[in-house]
Amino acid sequence: MVPPPGDLTVPLWSRPQDADRTFVVIREGITRTAMTGWPAFSDRQTWELVAYIESLDHGA
Repeated sequence: MVPPPGDLTVPLWSRPQDADRTFVVIREGITRTAMTGWPAFSDRQTWELVAYIESLDHGA
């Protein structure tokens, strides 16, 4: 995909203070990229996905 979608596993997206930003990106996507939003998820489902992303071992 050009440009490639954002990598939500990099530390920029995994800091706890960025949880709200990650939520918005999941729901709305990133403009002018291949990363489309996923508004079909409920708020709860989206927050669960944010929690999963934050739980990943970013040093692996």
